[in-house]
Amino acid sequence: MELRKILFNKRSFISFFLITIMTCFVFAIQNRSSYSNSAIETFNRNELAYQKQYKTYVQKIMAVSESYSGISIFEKTNTFAKKRGEITSRRYKRIAGVQLKQTHGAGLVSVFKFMLVNVLILVFMIMIVFSYTDYEHLSLRLIIATTPKGRTRLVIRRIFLLTFISILMHVFLYTLLLMESCVLFKEIPSFFVSVQSLSYFKDFTFPMSIGNAFILYILMSAILKVMVVMVLWMILVLCSHKSIASAIFSGLVAIEYLVYVTLSQSHPFSLLKYNNLYLCLNSIDLLRSYRTYSFMNQVIEAQRMFLCLFIIVFMILIGILLFKGHTQRTFHQSYIMTSIERILESIHSYIKLIITKFPLVFHEFYKVIITQKGWIFFLCFIVLFIKMQDTSPYLTQGSIEQQKAIYSKYGGVYSKRIFVEYIDPCKKNYAKEVKRYKDVLKRYEEKKINKDELFDAQMRMDNIQNEYNLVKSIEVHVNKVKKNKKAWLIDQNGWKMLLSKDGHYAGEGFLTMEKEAMLIVAFICFFFSSIWDYDQRSEMNLILRATAKGRTYLYNKRILMYFIVSVLLTIVWTVVDFYVQAKVYPLTFFSAPLDSLLFFKNVPISLSINVFIVLLAIYRTLSLFALSMIINFILMKIGSFKGGFLTLILFVVPQFISMFNIDVHYLSLIQPVMILPLIHEVGFVYTSWILMIFYLIGFIAYKAGKKLWSGKGMNLWKSK
Repeated sequence: MELRKILFNKRSFISFFLITIMTCFVFAIQNRSSYSNSAIETFNRNELAYQKQYKTYVQKIMAVSESYSGISIFEKTNTFAKKRGEITSRRYKRIAGVQLKQTHGAGLVSVFKFMLVNVLILVFMIMIVFSYTDYEHLSLRLIIATTPKGRTRLVIRRIFLLTFISILMHVFLYTLLLMESCVLFKEIPSFFVSVQSLSYFKDFTFPMSIGNAFILYILMSAILKVMVVMVLWMILVLCSHKSIASAIFSGLVAIEYLVYVTLSQSHPFSLLKYNNLYLCLNSIDLLRSYRTYSFMNQVIEAQRMFLCLFIIVFMILIGILLFKGHTQRTFHQSYIMTSIERILESIHSYIKLIITKFPLVFHEFYKVIITQKGWIFFLCFIVLFIKMQDTSPYLTQGSIEQQKAIYSKYGGVYSKRIFVEYIDPCKKNYAKEVKRYKDVLKRYEEKKINKDELFDAQMRMDNIQNEYNLVKSIEVHVNKVKKNKKAWLIDQNGWKMLLSKDGHYAGEGFLTMEKEAMLIVAFICFFFSSIWDYDQRSEMNLILRATAKGRTYLYNKRILMYFIVSVLLTIVWTVVDFYVQAKVYPLTFFSAPLDSLLFFKNVPISLSINVFIVLLAIYRTLSLFALSMIINFILMKIGSFKGGFLTLILFVVPQFISMFNIDVHYLSLIQPVMILPLIHEVGFVYTSWILMIFYLIGFIAYKAGKKLWSGKGMNLWKSK
């Protein structure tokens, strides 16, 4: 019956469908640069090189570990190093004789690395746990608590149901991802070879096939998800309040993640790093890695300790849930609140009393965030927004410190000094080195020098050639600056990453900017999806509209809330972009004229880069606000999550489809939110006209929504 209640729940069915679609699409996008022919060839070439050196790698680890026993300093003063060496040597002996074979495992490794699927499964299971408490709102709590099967037996069966659903979701989604990876990467992995054949599992110290490791990972991940949601369930039954329990659980997860990120392996409290809830989400890292740490002067194997603590915590959680279910067997115990529940309820009432003293717009925020569970969308938005800020494509491209140093020295208002001190001397030096290399090559052909001398000359020539290529690129830039008297000589790379078609990923267009804009618009769609529908469902719309402050005044306050959200989203977007940019390529010369950024064509007015960035932030705020007005009108007409899904399909899906090289982005309203793609595509003048028309549509939507709420009498919306 519990399974039937979940299966026939419309929200559960829609959530499962959305999770499936999101998993497939996001996996395809996230790995779009990994399943090209060149990327797959590079992966297979690296795997082949790894397999050739694997035995040497294992033997080296064992030799280093065993050498600790023969060094007196480790035997006497550093027992941790000695004990760790003994354990490491013992663990790696298991895989010393493993035979490695070709695997075609690029797609499989991408499946293992895909973290979003774990988050989505956890969200679905959290929804199931919340559904366990729905009977309290249906006045069934007393009936269930006074029946034998509504106490301990019900809790046991719900735990089994959670486990069953977790395993089923993992098997279904990971099978789907595996099939998708086979299609995208155009190769089927070999499941019957050793898992150590993949470099991703080089420190997995159990001899096992890839297929068995895949099954083990699915089962382990499924059971760990059950433990995480059981923690939430325990908090929920102890608090008897969804909002408070959710806040406590969210805070606990945030603390656990910070502990995992901040603590090092050598930290005195490293036990907390390797035994926390975050590893239940990132279980593949726990499975494939070999780790040890020190605790109370003892060497601890991370996997074994985690397994022991997991069993203990799992049993404690089951015990608490069973005890709580068993003690709800009398009228007194099931109806009268416990002391903890009374304290929490009084705190909640006190908070409500304080909130009544704040302005109306704050009340509306409270209603959306707390009453309508908007904090869930906000939390998901923050997590996804942070996850998409991946700087690895830049950090793996190599250092270009020499170029930064040149622009730092000669950047600014153009001067001939860069030719006199840098470009001309470098070109003369290059000409001399070319002549010298030709002489060396000639002498080698005449057999007057050996290969070592030729090799040294070639290395020197390669270095000079790289420097000369840099000089030529800078000379081209300088010549362009000379033609534009308004332009300064400044480094273009950082600004290209932030403002040009390179977006945040070189060669990928506005990929991260598109994802950021789509996520922000999706957040607006769902965050406010119930603001108008809530009044109708609670039968308050007629009462509100019969009061002076319940019509135009209330409407304007809600519109003010939309504007505040637009401002906050723009600030978050801008701050995060600059923070990520500072990590990969710091920006310089904010006060330079915008003409200095040569990738901008036909700048109509003279303004500095910092002024342009401020104007860009202002226009983005206005674009988000105008789009919010359009979304607001649709939500008023349709309401609830139907309006949220409709606006998502209308405004986000076209831009999402265009990311797969299907050119339908002109149907998307994401473009006026990003603004920069429009500037590069149609220029500043046409972009200004497009934005003005867009803002006019937003103003019309504002007026139409206002008339819909307060201008047509009281019978527009009828109560259900």
